Amino acid sequence: MGSKHSKHRTFSENFILTLLREYYSSEVSINFICRKYDINSASFYQWQKKYDLDEKKLSLSHDIITKVKAMRSKKAMEKAPLTREEELEEQVSNLKKALEYSELRNQGLMKVIEISSKEYGEDLLKKAGARQ
Repeated sequence: MGSKHSKHRTFSENFILTLLREYYSSEVSINFICRKYDINSASFYQWQKKYDLDEKKLSLSHDIITKVKAMRSKKAMEKAPLTREEELEEQVSNLKKALEYSELRNQGLMKVIEISSKEYGEDLLKKAGARQ
């Protein structure tokens, strides 16, 4: 049983810049680009750090740079810590969802009991000790 060895590949700067340009100018994900060109996503992230958006070598249009920066700031805002009020609102929302799920589950179980009672002719909601 042979082990799979990864080989170290070096990519030309031109190839790297082409990948970065394609990523920034299109609406595709990093994973899509990595699969398309058979590269490791960690390498892609390193290249992103190495070649800043404003890098002249990338030669991106002003519109693309503005769009990418806006997306990055939006992601940063989403990751910002929640205020106490936002935490409580999120908790209330989660509790409402949990209650809704529990009520739906309860309705389903009651329907199962109803069908079983009809099929077996015995009221399954009665406690077993109540039989005489």
